[in-house]
Amino acid sequence: MIHAYLLFLSGLAAVPIVLHMLKRGKPKPVTFPAMRFLLEKQTISRRRMQLQNILLLLLRIALIVLACLALARVRIANPGIDLGQGASMDVAIVLDLSASMAAREGRGTPLDEAKRLGGEILSRLSEDSRVILMAGGGTDLVAGEGHEGDPMWAPPSRALQQLDPVEPRPRDGSLSPGLRRALSALSSPSGDGRGRRKLLVVLSDSTRRAAMPEGGFPEKPDEVDALWLDVGFVKGVDFQAAGLAADPPVAAPDAQILLRGSVIARGEGTGGGKLQAQAAFTLENDPEPGRGPDRRGVELSPDDPPLAIDFNRKVPPLPNGQRSGSWQYSLRIQPDDGAPGNNQRFITLPVRREVLILVDNDSDADFLLSAFEALRKHPAEVQPIARAEAWSPQALAGYKSVWLVEPRDPPESLWKALLPWVVRGGGLVVVPGGQGTRVAAYQVADAEALLPALPGQLKVLDRKLRGRRWKPADLTHAVIRDMVALGKSGQVDFAQPEYEPLAFRHWSLGKVNAEGAVLANLEPSAAGEAEDAILAERVKGQGRVLLLATGLDGRLFDDLRSWNNYWTDSSFGLVLTDRIADHLAGADAATGGGSNFELGREVEIDVGPGPWRLPLKLRGPGLAREGTELSLPEGKTVVEGLLAREPGHYQIRDAGGAHVRQFSVNVPADEFDRSKADGPSLEAFTGPGRVRAVGPGEAVEAVLADSWRGTLELMPPLLALVVVLLAVEGWYANRLQKRGDTVAGRAA
Repeated sequence: MIHAYLLFLSGLAAVPIVLHMLKRGKPKPVTFPAMRFLLEKQTISRRRMQLQNILLLLLRIALIVLACLALARVRIANPGIDLGQGASMDVAIVLDLSASMAAREGRGTPLDEAKRLGGEILSRLSEDSRVILMAGGGTDLVAGEGHEGDPMWAPPSRALQQLDPVEPRPRDGSLSPGLRRALSALSSPSGDGRGRRKLLVVLSDSTRRAAMPEGGFPEKPDEVDALWLDVGFVKGVDFQAAGLAADPPVAAPDAQILLRGSVIARGEGTGGGKLQAQAAFTLENDPEPGRGPDRRGVELSPDDPPLAIDFNRKVPPLPNGQRSGSWQYSLRIQPDDGAPGNNQRFITLPVRREVLILVDNDSDADFLLSAFEALRKHPAEVQPIARAEAWSPQALAGYKSVWLVEPRDPPESLWKALLPWVVRGGGLVVVPGGQGTRVAAYQVADAEALLPALPGQLKVLDRKLRGRRWKPADLTHAVIRDMVALGKSGQVDFAQPEYEPLAFRHWSLGKVNAEGAVLANLEPSAAGEAEDAILAERVKGQGRVLLLATGLDGRLFDDLRSWNNYWTDSSFGLVLTDRIADHLAGADAATGGGSNFELGREVEIDVGPGPWRLPLKLRGPGLAREGTELSLPEGKTVVEGLLAREPGHYQIRDAGGAHVRQFSVNVPADEFDRSKADGPSLEAFTGPGRVRAVGPGEAVEAVLADSWRGTLELMPPLLALVVVLLAVEGWYANRLQKRGDTVAGRAA
């Protein structure tokens, strides 16, 4: 009771009694011949009037008592949920906006039901209550009052206005961030000195991914009541495109690739039968517009494991003789079902002519080519040195690096073609040939102008000796620095003594050129022996030349030993190849894995050094047709902070409309998984009986009946009753007055 002192006014209920006693009517003597008849009539009228006056008295007493109770603001126990009923409250509504909330059954979605229930709850709150409307991902959905970075408090009417336009946000897969922010705000003092009831309402379809956060639920303070409304009424089965991957993930033009899609059926019950659909695979902006999509029939039930669908395609050539670019592929499930957002997947395939391996015989490149295929990020092609058109100036312009692997007699014209290509920015790796190599072929003028040193004598280690150990020389060089860091981290096997890299034969290198540097040496195999350079580099113009003094194939020689154990005993050969290829590829290697992203995560794209013209614009789904202009810091080539709003393909174009970079964005596949969270776990967070399932169109009163006991403010209904009784009292008193006058007139 808020104003108990006002109850003393209920003593005024005695006033009608006193007035009634003072104004008691006395019968007037009447002289009339038929006295007996009149006396009988008088007795009947008196009894009736007394009864009616008593009723009027009770009515007036009730008016005074009810008015006093209303002014005292009496509250009683409420068997249903208390949504304010005129009292000031702090309410936090956490709205699940994950992808599964857009699943459709009939005409409605779980998000539609969540917004309807949220609107009903907000409309029942008093206007002096405070509301936080928050997405499950922790983002405020309504602007309000609060410190920067804190949840925003707003009146219920404003929150109600902002509720309707809310759309799914697939990146908000878990409710954990929203719950933590909401509970933190409810736990904080209101700041106005008023005691407010605190209520947390969660509106979700209660999927396992959204409602079962990693690390568990946040701790709920005792003063905060919680209510979880489960709107996950969708039960039907739908197909989902769960994945799309390319093998290899980076390809060369005209290469064969395998694109593998994954399709799964989700939902409940098909009566033991299977559902049918069609998977369509498409190359966006196909240079052959007459070629339609590849199609496959799909037949699945929810109990079946994911179905892999393979598409083999030849990578189209890059337009306009470009050295690098990308192609974008899509997988779509048709027809659309109850969850159209999960019927498609997107992938961007980086395409470039990065590595050209030149050999005398194809078998000389077996180990190296296998390494590039295992690395899956440096597209490599093998060409015979005898095929001169393969290393013509026009052909070389399409590659980032050339690996000249063990040629025994390289033609002088090869050096002449490689020299200007390196100066313009190419990366060259030279591995001299083995037994029978003509050393003079490496000492012509153009070769001397390229190589950091000249090979001299072929040294073969005695079979009795273990081998010569690899020893880093320039720890500041990117290749050596990375190799040493990997060894110290324990992530590679060759850091262990039993797997250390050893060389059994190698070329002795002469004096290193003034533009060159030794990157690694071979330790002496015996006392008094000097170190020999095993890897050297020379910077030539805008390009680089690396010289490796030991072979990169696995052939065995007469002593039943290979060049080294780099491939057979450890992963050293694979890692060395990877680091050299990364070093020579530069920005292209960095962007190779940065073409496919999950929705909701910031995207960083390296647009490279050009040539392109500012301004750069981003085009894609959810953006204006002309694109959104991007901000690129001066002197930088990385565009940071891109946040795609919808899944699909995106392109960055320059002022001339040329494609600079392309990338794809997908919704995480598990966000569409509608498998339910564990009910007892939810109640462990909210409290017993506080998790309620809601059907389509079900009223909030029916859902929340007997949810828990609150308090009911009596002032509004009491005041309404007082008004009604005042009207009844006036009408009844007026009627009694007229009847009394009529009886008196007849008696006269």
